[in-house]
This record gives sequence, structure tokens and C-alpha cells, in this order.
Amino acid sequence: MKTRRLIIGIVVLIVAGAAAFAGVSMTESKVENSVREALGSAGASCDVVRYRLLSNELTLEDVAYTITILGVETSTKIRRVVVNDPDEKALDPATPGRPRVASRITARDIFQKSVSDDPDIPASDGFIEEIVIEDWHQNLGRIVEAYEKDPSSERFFETLLDGSFGRIAYTNYEGKNSKDGLAVDFTVARLTLSDMRDATFSYLAEDLKFSGVVQGGIGSFGVNRMRLPSARLLAVFTDLVRRMDDGNPNLMLKPAEEEALRTLAWEYLRSTPYDKLWLADADFSVQAPGSKAPTKIFSLKRFENALALGGPVRFDMRIEDLFVPDGIRRFRKSVVASIFLNADLRLALAPDSGTSTLALDADLRDFGSVSGNLTCRTAAGTGPADSFMQNPRAWGMNWASRTVFEKGALSFTDKGILPRLAQVVAQDKGMSPSVMLPMLKDEVLNSNKVLSVPGLTEALAVMLDKPGKLTVEMNPAAPVPLGGLAMRFMLDPASLGLRASAEPGPKSLLEALPAGE
Repeated sequence: MKTRRLIIGIVVLIVAGAAAFAGVSMTESKVENSVREALGSAGASCDVVRYRLLSNELTLEDVAYTITILGVETSTKIRRVVVNDPDEKALDPATPGRPRVASRITARDIFQKSVSDDPDIPASDGFIEEIVIEDWHQNLGRIVEAYEKDPSSERFFETLLDGSFGRIAYTNYEGKNSKDGLAVDFTVARLTLSDMRDATFSYLAEDLKFSGVVQGGIGSFGVNRMRLPSARLLAVFTDLVRRMDDGNPNLMLKPAEEEALRTLAWEYLRSTPYDKLWLADADFSVQAPGSKAPTKIFSLKRFENALALGGPVRFDMRIEDLFVPDGIRRFRKSVVASIFLNADLRLALAPDSGTSTLALDADLRDFGSVSGNLTCRTAAGTGPADSFMQNPRAWGMNWASRTVFEKGALSFTDKGILPRLAQVVAQDKGMSPSVMLPMLKDEVLNSNKVLSVPGLTEALAVMLDKPGKLTVEMNPAAPVPLGGLAMRFMLDPASLGLRASAEPGPKSLLEALPAGE
């Protein structure tokens, strides 16, 4: 009896399991057919579509599609795409908020090829080993619905920008551009967009390498919290591009369209486009056809910039070890064989009220260094409410009318530029430096009498004898209105509290000549 019941129980489980599997299979087939239909309606093809209900995983193999934008036709082939935890709610326009599209999407072996009838646009080939999208939230149904109604509408871009990603990562990107028989190959080891939400994202690219006509690479570059333009600006610009793409050779913006585009662009720029931008370890050379070896054209250890144009204006820039060969063509052989620049420029403005400062530190290796600072004070006022980017001229005039100059100083330290200049002048005049220098010294000191700055004559004499450090300070007895500073400098420089001084260097100008006399 017990054995009979056991056998019946096993049969029931088998039948129930078979029925459940049949239901799962039907659901999986339905999803697969829906995916194929959606791909076909988008003009794409796919050899394999596989969906597993229990793991909620969708796999596509050998996907191919072609799109054309502004006359550039790009064909793409993807060997394999895996979508983990897809949610069909993201495909329903009626779903509120930002439904999760998927927890992770992985695409492997992506091949791209772009061609154009325009001879100015080079043909290109590209390959990406892997693209990973994590934690994607967006309503794809609303995007498709808005796109089908009008792909250049503001509503479409509002829907498109209403999304978020935890991370989008590209691995091993290889590309090749060719034009007029010249090809440039490049690779990117890693490229990552992170924390994309509220129309902002951070960006990092690492280990870029170039070969061909352009050689070299960039260690890394990136942007912190890059802000995307508004939906309205994207809609206006896209509509303009669409009209151009329709082949209108005499396209002219209407006055209202031009004003709208300008106003929207200003609104975007004044919103602080990014918090910080940087580039590190850049090195480039060019090898022209027929040349035996590449020519180095540029290298940079690090560049940083922080920018804010809305509200308090902020501009911080730092340059470390910038190399530019043959910077001054006339003095290429004897003065400037190469330039190495270190610079730190900091500008802090208080446009409404408060103290504004400008600080500069720049060093040209083997030439000289410059450092300075200026301090201004701005009083509160009720001038035009225009921001800097809305109306730069009105903003500047309003700020200058309420701002006074308080103090400032500028210093130059010679590290070889004066001896090199002296050598070039001597060569141009066909004289030896020992004969030319006394004449040059008299000429410079006599020309200084035109501008009466206490201590300047003595300071220049020191610099032409033993080049060292020259400093000019400006400390007016009372703050000077910024708008009248230039006029005061020309008519009454003494009232600005100008004073010059110099500290001699360790060598005389003759001793410091690059190749002696």
C-alpha cells in the first residue's frame, strides 16, 4: 500500500514538473519572439535570442544593425549580449518614475565601421572588447513613444535625460581613421562613465595610445560631474541638425531661433559645465610620410582646471611640465630649443561683494619664472542682474563700477632667458657680447626714463649686470577705482604706489651666456 502511494506521488510530481516546465518554456518563447519582433522593427537582426525565466537572463548572439547620422553610415556587429534581471516595466510608457531596465548588461566583441560620402569626413573602423552597463534605471517605453512622435522634441530629450546608470565601462577600444592615404590608429584600455544621474556624470579614460602619422598617447583624462545641456537646448540644436541633414544648402536661422539658441547656450554655460577636468601624462609625436623619424610636438605631465561661470565665478588652472619645442620661431636655434612650463593660475572673483584675488605662478624651465597676485574689493550694488554668460559686457561693466584695486605685486626670476636674448641680439648686430652689452644697458636704462617708477632704473641695472629677481609692487595710499586704473597708471603712476626692486643672481650676464662669448 505504501509502495503504491509512493509511486503515485512520484508520478504526480513528474506530471506537475512537466506542466510547470511547459509553462516556463511558453513564457520564454513568448519573450524571445517579442525580442525578435522588437529588433526587426528597429532594423536590426539577431541570429540567436535566448531567454531563461528562472534566472531572468536574456542572451543575444550575432546582433547587427546600421544607422545613418548626418550622412555618416555606421554599421555595427555584436557577437554576444547578456542582459541580467531585465524588467518589462521599463518598456511600459505607463510605468511611473524610473524603473530599472536591468541590473547589468554585458556586450562582447563589438565591431563598427563608418563611411561617408563627404570627403572631409574620414572613414573609420572600431572594435570594443567589452561594454558593461550596471544598475540602469530609465523608462524605455516613454523614450520610444516620444521618439516616434517627434525625435527632435523637447519631450523626447526630457525623457532621454531622465535616467541613471551606476557605471558604463568600455574595455580595450581600438579604432582607426584614414583620410587622404594617412591613417591614425588608436587604442583605449579603459573608458568609464560613472554615477550618471540628474543629467550629470563623471568620466575617466585611461591609457590611450596612438600610432601611424600621430604617435604617442595619454595616460588618463577625465571630468568630474559633467553637466549635460538642457532638454530644450538639445531639442533646438537637433532640429537645426535635422534641417541641415535634409540637404538645405541655404539654411539660415530665423532671428527668434538664433536668439533662443544663444540664450539656451548661455544658460548651460553659466550653470558650471563641470567641477573639474584633468589630463595626465600626454606625449605626442608626428611622423610625416617619407621622414626617417618622428618629431616630438607636445608633452604634458598634468593639466587641471576647475570652472564655474554661474554665481561666484571660479577658474582654477594648473599646468605641470608642459613641453613645446620650437616655441619662438625666430629664436629657435639659440633661444628656444624647447619650452618646459609649470603654471598655477588661480582666479577667485566675488562679483556681488567681497574680496577678489588673482594669483599666478609660472615657471619656464631654463628660462625664468613669474609669480604675482592682485587683490580687489567689490561693494554690494543694485546693477544689472545679468550673469557673466548672459551678458559678459554688462556684467563686466557693472562689476568694474563697484570694484576698487587695493594692492598687487609681480616678480620675475631669470633662469637663462636674459643671457639667451643677449646672445641673439649680439649675433643680429654682428658684435661680441662683451662689446654689445654695455651699449644695450645704456639703451635700456635711457628708455626707462619715460616711465617714472621709483627703483626701476636701479633694478634694471642689477638685472643687466647679474640677472636675478625683479619685483614690481603696487600699493596705492587709497583704493583706486578699477575703471580708472589704466588712466591713473599713464598719467600719475606715483599715486599708485609703484616701486621696483631687484635681487642680483650668482653670475654676471657674460658668465651666464650659453656658449660664452
